[in-house]
Amino acid sequence: MRGFIRARLRLLSTEDGGRQGPILRRLRPDWNLGRMWKGFPALCGGSIWLEGVDSLAPGHEGLVLIQPLLPEHWVHVRIGSVLPMHEGARVIGHATVLDLDLDVDREKLA
Repeated sequence: MRGFIRARLRLLSTEDGGRQGPILRRLRPDWNLGRMWKGFPALCGGSIWLEGVDSLAPGHEGLVLIQPLLPEHWVHVRIGSVLPMHEGARVIGHATVLDLDLDVDREKLA
């Protein structure tokens, strides 16, 4: 698969403001990539697929593939980056980047 990020995703527990229920195989959350727009975090969409499990419950962690909706907005993401995952304005988890292949010509974007 090209245009992906492999990460370890840790979901917040429900008590800490996380989701009420588990992620089932796939989800399309937004991600805070550290950029701002009009004083607010500029969130970027990216679908996730769970690896090796059928669900991931609040308060647990697992491996995921993230496929950015617009990979050119993710070019500054590096291995080791920690990305807050959002549902609306609420942070529901954090993904630590393990591997990536964004299939973007970084020189053309510079």
